[in-house]
Amino acid sequence: MDGVEAWRLTDGIEYDLLHGNYWLSGVVGLALRERWGVPLVQMFHTLGALKNGAGVAAEREPALRIAEERRIVAAADRLVAANAIERNGLVAAYGADAARVAVIPCGVDTDLFTPGDAAAARAALGLDPGPLLLYVGRIAPIKGLETLLDAVGCLRGAGTPAHLAVIGGETDEPADGHEADVRRRAAALGLGDAISFVGAQPQERLRDWYVATDVTVLPSYYESFGMVALEAMACGSPVARRRDGAARPGGRSVRAGREHQARARRRRPALAAGPRGPALGRAAPLAVRRRGDLPRVREPRPGRRRSRHWPLRLVL
Repeated sequence: MDGVEAWRLTDGIEYDLLHGNYWLSGVVGLALRERWGVPLVQMFHTLGALKNGAGVAAEREPALRIAEERRIVAAADRLVAANAIERNGLVAAYGADAARVAVIPCGVDTDLFTPGDAAAARAALGLDPGPLLLYVGRIAPIKGLETLLDAVGCLRGAGTPAHLAVIGGETDEPADGHEADVRRRAAALGLGDAISFVGAQPQERLRDWYVATDVTVLPSYYESFGMVALEAMACGSPVARRRDGAARPGGRSVRAGREHQARARRRRPALAAGPRGPALGRAAPLAVRRRGDLPRVREPRPGRRRSRHWPLRLVL
């Protein structure tokens, strides 16, 4: 705190508002509010109580975090939620006053993430023809990749030669981290030639992957923002998600051990319909564009028009 105060005094800055974007930021924000006498607006990248409710033991949050989040929720001058489901979680799990929670959906750059020609995108990426599933995100236990691997195994066992591209992973993750566990599971399932670990991709290249794929899959047990779903929909990719996890706070399904079989059966018609499943692909960007009358919520990158925010509505 003393370092922050010294920096402020040295530069002669007076702040009108504090904004916290995570529980640790909220702890600092409350302390600075006492010093500076300005209001604190707080949002949470994830919520510890909801994350623990997903039932993933490897990513369980400590009691200290939950206690501090409760203190921040009670004391902040205003709370911001990315969607109505997160607002409901703040109310139910933390006792927040719903009237003090403003819902401001996340933005997606619809100048960059746009529909395109799937065949051209596949050619640019050097992809072979055939059904393609796409996963984008961190490779972590709470992301539920083991369920997706099982689903790919079921698809291939039923005669659909689906291929899965996994985009993401932390550059500073140890070689023996969770990605190694996922790779071992894929090998044990006999999916070595059915899965490509692509690594992190720049935004412009990521758009090509969304355009090229038949279905973007979010198997997460808990997902707060759902940005991958928004980007995929803007590019015309159908989105499949876990019923009780991805893009909405919720607990782990009691059927999680068997749900990959039902998930595979549900995906098979979309993959069998040919590249992208035409009707599903057309529906996704339409759902985005229908919300063109919504208020703008972020500044554009230099040289780009402002983008609007799109609530996550279409989940297939």
